[in-house]
Amino acid sequence: MSMTGCKSLSDSTTDDAAATGEATDSVLDDAGRAIDEAADSATKEMENSFAAAKDKVDEATQTAAEKLGEATETATTALDDIKDTFTDELEVFSKEVTSPPTGDDGDPGGPNVVTLGDPQLTSGIPGEGDLTMEQIQTWLDDPANHELLLFNLPLRVPA
Repeated sequence: MSMTGCKSLSDSTTDDAAATGEATDSVLDDAGRAIDEAADSATKEMENSFAAAKDKVDEATQTAAEKLGEATETATTALDDIKDTFTDELEVFSKEVTSPPTGDDGDPGGPNVVTLGDPQLTSGIPGEGDLTMEQIQTWLDDPANHELLLFNLPLRVPA
């Protein structure tokens, strides 16, 4: 082989090496682009999945807040109804407890008002001997003995 032949072979090998290097660079560039595209795609999928998960959490939170609001309204309404009912009853009870009982004419005392310890409470009951069935029946037959009585406390007895 002559020198010219060696030089040709050398040039050819150099050209082949350069072509191989360029091919390798091209394959590496293609692989890099493929990796970048795959990474971008994976990132977008994760972002979409995250966004979808966030939307579901937001929706569940909104639903829970609405249910809580409805439950609060229901409870508030029920408490208001109870308060109204008991306020009315408390006013009546308060008047009964704090106001001295009055008779039909509005004056303290009266036909259905008695003071505890007053002898009127036990009048008409014989204090001697055994009580007979006839005495009990006479007492039961008197409509005055079945009327509702209102009571006053004696003086100096705290309510």
